[in-house]
Amino acid sequence: NRADQYALMIRTDDPAELMGYCPRIYTKDLNSLIYKNGAEDIHLTIETINYDAPLQFKLLCKLETVWFSNFEPFTDEDFQEYKKANEEYDEVF
Repeated sequence: NRADQYALMIRTDDPAELMGYCPRIYTKDLNSLIYKNGAEDIHLTIETINYDAPLQFKLLCKLETVWFSNFEPFTDEDFQEYKKANEEYDEVF
């Protein structure tokens, strides 16, 4: 994808049908897991279909794969603003 090198399309296996895209907030970490584990060891299942939800919230998916020992999610610089806000929130409460 020219707009986002980490974009992940979600599709069915057979027949191949586009279901949507992985939320951008997760894609760098998921690409790291795919690279380390291999795409064949990533298992995604639909847990819930929310028929009344806006299109981008219709599917709740569950991803299963091996979590390698030195993997830490949400450490990329994109998350530092969220991490800081969370720490500030914790200080208040």
